[in-house]
Amino acid sequence: MKCERCGKDFGDVEVEVCDECGYNFEEGKRIKKALNEHPEHSVSKEKATDLIDYPILSFILGILGLVVPFAIFSIIAIILGKKEAKERLKPFANLGFVFGIIGIAVSSVVIITIIISLF
Repeated sequence: MKCERCGKDFGDVEVEVCDECGYNFEEGKRIKKALNEHPEHSVSKEKATDLIDYPILSFILGILGLVVPFAIFSIIAIILGKKEAKERLKPFANLGFVFGIIGIAVSSVVIITIIISLF
């Protein structure tokens, strides 16, 4: 057994804590196991790009749906905002979803205003 932090060799003896640097082997094993079980490590490369692209596209289309009262941008933003995303990009997906909802409301108001002004 060898310490992962300082490199001290313990031979065949099983120890819990390195007497040289204080490294806790059990804690190190738990940390490695937790890192290896992270869901982002187990997705395919194609899906990994989707986990990045969808939240960003949802955010951009949500803003576009607010600026240009055209409902299709907002609808796509809502759909993409509900798809799976990397944890650090979920705020973008959530904002895209919210902007999409607001964009639908704005588009509806614009359409109703146009229809009313025609009569």
